Amino acid sequence: MKTKDHLSNRAQIYSLDDLKTHYRRNTKGHWFDKDTMRFFRSRLSDRLHFGAESIYFVSSEQGPSGVRLYSVRKYTPSSGEIDTVGDFQQYKTSSSAQRAAERAAREERGETK
Repeated sequence: MKTKDHLSNRAQIYSLDDLKTHYRRNTKGHWFDKDTMRFFRSRLSDRLHFGAESIYFVSSEQGPSGVRLYSVRKYTPSSGEIDTVGDFQQYKTSSSAQRAAERAAREERGETK
């Protein structure tokens, strides 16, 4: 897929570890800090979905109720911003969040399917 190769080569992001490194080098944020992840009981999927200018991934957080829910996140390498796509903890399963992340990436690339 040409768009994926172009974006990942330009930002040098091929994996979740690359995304974390890019974020840490280019922002003063604490999104991936161990203490932040522990506080929110966050987990991250290794699967990345490449849009035209952004990279989508799935996070999960476990709230006080003990229920783990999933969110789609959008990382924009040019700005270092991480945004939630849709609502926070919108998805009950990882697979439904992954499908939503892939759909968002396809839409950003201008693809319908």
